[in-house]
Amino acid sequence: YVIRALNADVPYNDFVREHLAGDLMRSPRRNPELGFNESIIATGFWYLCEDKHAPVDVKAEEASRIDNQIDVFGKTFLGLTIACARCHDHKFDAITAEDYYALSGFLQSSRRRIEWLDNHQETDQLVASLASAKTQTADVVENANSQLSDAELESLIAAAMASASTDAAQQNSRIAAIRELLRTEKSKDLSNPLSLLATLAQSPPDQSPPVVIQEWLKSRDQAAAALTIPATAKSSGWIETKVGAPTEVAADLRNGLPPNWLTFGAAFESATTGGSDSIAWAATENFSNATGSVSSAILSPKLRGQLHSPEFVLTHPEIQIRAAGKGARVRLCIDGYVMNEFSELLFGGCRQPIDTDGEFRWIRIAGDVKRYLGHRCHLEFLDEGDGWFAVREVRLMGMSDEAPATHLEVCKTNASLSVTPDSSIDKIVKSVVSSVLKDSAWPSIAVAAKLIAAEDLAKIETTAAAWKQIADRNQPGEPILVMCEGSGEDEYVFIRGNHNNRGPTASRHMLTALDASQHLQNPSGSGRMELADRVLADSNPFPARVAVNRVWQHLFGRGIVATSENFGVLGAAPTHPELLDLLADDFRKDGWSIKRLIKRLVLTRAYRLSSQRSEAAEQKDPTNKLLHRFSIRRLEGEALRDSMLAVSGRLDLTMYGGPVPVYLTESMQGRGRPGQSGPLDGAGRRSIYQGVNRNFLNPFMLAFDTPQPATAISRRSESNVPAQALMLMNNEFVHQQAGVWAAKLLKDLPTENDGILRTAFQTAFCRDASEQETAALTEFARSLAAERNISADQALRDPAILTEVCHVLLNQKEFLFLD
Repeated sequence: YVIRALNADVPYNDFVREHLAGDLMRSPRRNPELGFNESIIATGFWYLCEDKHAPVDVKAEEASRIDNQIDVFGKTFLGLTIACARCHDHKFDAITAEDYYALSGFLQSSRRRIEWLDNHQETDQLVASLASAKTQTADVVENANSQLSDAELESLIAAAMASASTDAAQQNSRIAAIRELLRTEKSKDLSNPLSLLATLAQSPPDQSPPVVIQEWLKSRDQAAAALTIPATAKSSGWIETKVGAPTEVAADLRNGLPPNWLTFGAAFESATTGGSDSIAWAATENFSNATGSVSSAILSPKLRGQLHSPEFVLTHPEIQIRAAGKGARVRLCIDGYVMNEFSELLFGGCRQPIDTDGEFRWIRIAGDVKRYLGHRCHLEFLDEGDGWFAVREVRLMGMSDEAPATHLEVCKTNASLSVTPDSSIDKIVKSVVSSVLKDSAWPSIAVAAKLIAAEDLAKIETTAAAWKQIADRNQPGEPILVMCEGSGEDEYVFIRGNHNNRGPTASRHMLTALDASQHLQNPSGSGRMELADRVLADSNPFPARVAVNRVWQHLFGRGIVATSENFGVLGAAPTHPELLDLLADDFRKDGWSIKRLIKRLVLTRAYRLSSQRSEAAEQKDPTNKLLHRFSIRRLEGEALRDSMLAVSGRLDLTMYGGPVPVYLTESMQGRGRPGQSGPLDGAGRRSIYQGVNRNFLNPFMLAFDTPQPATAISRRSESNVPAQALMLMNNEFVHQQAGVWAAKLLKDLPTENDGILRTAFQTAFCRDASEQETAALTEFARSLAAERNISADQALRDPAILTEVCHVLLNQKEFLFLD
């Protein structure tokens, strides 16, 4: 993402906006070749931070994580050390502890999730096709059922309820189908609109109809009462209700998506569109009907999706979730902690699979959950592959080994059925038929029982098969880590930085000194888009100054402000303050173009100065702060390694791709050691594509001051120590590349001794060798030839000897320093 953005010269203000709120942009930047959303990728940078397994204090772990995020945010985009204000007001800069916790609220209100890149909008097209196929199937089913009138259905059911020996029952296949349906045990379920009729049809001969009806009404009323959740005390999408002791808090999902719940992914794109939900998979596969629940199988079980609950305070030691699904899962995120994905120590029971064979069952989140009473949490339902889930109810409960009673589902027809124990069969049939054709549960029953015309059944089978064929396609895309919205939260101030010592709540805002603590216009969300707008406001000079200074630092070796991460009181004063402001102002006016800024700087007289020293200038400017000459600089470890690969001809210039595993030496031992070593030369890929394992870092890179990958580093140290010379002399990678280079020279120039040295110097130093250098290297090669009984004339054409010569060239200071 970063390489593509810099190569495309994405305006720096857009680059910053994407990092802060790329997931919230209404018109995100699209990859010009593949068409996927580039902007959202940037938000993953927030999570390139340290995390711990099994923290004893999960709130303290969250505070440390956010502290690192704020520190990187402040230094990177504002050039300010905001993290200093975690424990107290900043001692030197105009940054208060309230400012720190106001920024913390933006991160508290955001969450981590996996996004799937949609190349060429293939997923969007797949969803559109699925929605169209679903609508077409639902329309055909609805039209077919509309052909069946109330009078006709009443006649069919009445005949089916009569004696099986009647001529009508034997001659009419639909009557036989209804009779068979009424004799099926599952038809007695209250979710079936023919439940009462099936119960009567299957009742023992010695049981009178009034008794059967009375028992059915009692069961129906009890089930309906259990399903009724009073709409009282609504809060943040949860509905509170009391169902005995202890108090339970329930989220009622039966009427669709509850308030403030968040859905992500194509699986939910058409959850409320595309025709009747009554047909949702029930007519084609044994997936859960979407009606009455929140489901990721609305269009296809192969679409991926996530459902997030609002943030809530954990007030009970266990959570019961009524869900159905296959190959999906649910997890409880406590204070934003997700590392239990790798180790459940101290977080046992916080994540559970959803594999219920298509039935709604209670899934229990318990175990270590009781340790975290009073903490802020949210639930995440994850459909990450070919599975699916459907959720109907979530309850916070007291400790109990028994799941809540599984409520019986009552369909619309049965819930409104008005009969008495004395009602006749004819009256019951008439009451059922009066509403059954409008019941969402009926179409699937009618189709399965083939109660509609044969030509209509054929149409349904055709459209359903077309839908099924599309649904069998796997959703394309590659997974990436991104940030997403959560519930809007304001963090309280930690007195002296201790999260257990609560201070006043700090409403989310930008630094007071920069925008006078303006309140958010929409505090219900994270507010990150407003934060991005305020960071990049015309009244805020910091982002442009910091960016210009950082580019200057890369080109000249030292920034106009030497402390490029700290423009505050304790930072270094700018050597050329007017120049910095001029460049920053022009940078804005020039569209925040980094490429044009670089071009402008490298064409300046200052950048093109010689590195030769003047005694008079050195006396006035001994540290070269005023740039009276070019500063000699040592190559960074990555540039040095890439230069060796380029000289040897081994450098692979392929763009992008996965990381190359680190090469493991015998001395690189310890916990977490990767099971397999990468190639010594990193497959020839540039250093930016080399994998980084924090516990097993490349020794070559470490010797040349590559920083520890713990947090953002704005300036690298440039040491000049004996270990670097020893590394160039003894490191196996350097020896390998010397041999590769020698082999290339011999292949290109198999018979030219002078040509080999001339080409080697041109390749390594971009100049011809002097006579003295040529003589010295020739003499060195001949001395090695004498030791090995090789003819002096053949010295430079011997692979082993030429490898030694190439090794000498790679050890030259001229190769190591930019002069």
